[in-house]
Amino acid sequence: LGCLLIGLSYLIPKKLILNLTESIPLGWYWVQDAMAIDRGSLIVFRFQERWLIKEVAGVSGDLFCVSQQGDFSVNGEWIGKAKAKDTAGKPIPRVVGCQKLGPNEWVVLGYGDRSFDSRYFGTIQSRSILGKAKLLGGKES
Repeated sequence: LGCLLIGLSYLIPKKLILNLTESIPLGWYWVQDAMAIDRGSLIVFRFQERWLIKEVAGVSGDLFCVSQQGDFSVNGEWIGKAKAKDTAGKPIPRVVGCQKLGPNEWVVLGYGDRSFDSRYFGTIQSRSILGKAKLLGGKES
């Protein structure tokens, strides 16, 4: 089955993506067209030459904030903490301040407390979104 899925990933470019990180459930994801992206949608987007899959936590009109202390919130609801250092002890750049999201901006969030997401790189733009992600043959959290 694994060989079949790997083969399909070459035949269907950018439609089948394997996630091996703990920021969302592990497994193969099918990429669908992104007609309507809502809070809670899983999306695939390009960030610094890599495809990432994250959950949408903030949409147009929402207020996204990361405090000096690293508290991460959307519309005043605390979501988590931005870490100051990675697991190797190196400083991690992070966004600081508040921003009201425009019509083509989203805040994304991974499921783990060490997920690399909007608390570190800010909002993502619609032009970087490939589509919605749907976990194949697994349980979504």
